Amino acid sequence: RAVTEAAIEDADLRGTTADVTVRFVSDQVNLTTDSSGQIVAGADAVTELVDVWTFQRDLRSEDPTWRLVATATG
Repeated sequence: RAVTEAAIEDADLRGTTADVTVRFVSDQVNLTTDSSGQIVAGADAVTELVDVWTFQRDLRSEDPTWRLVATATG
């Protein structure tokens, strides 16, 4: 799995609440294994996925943590 792109799509400030929306593009390999852990399907199939995540933080807070408040595909 590899993230090939990460870009800020949007930013919004409502009072002291900030939202930042980030678009992630990644190449992923999804595979199937049998009960012994041997790969049985999908090892050579790479899929590009686009995810959009929105993070939020109250800028008055001393806690520097941004919370994930929304996700979307596309």
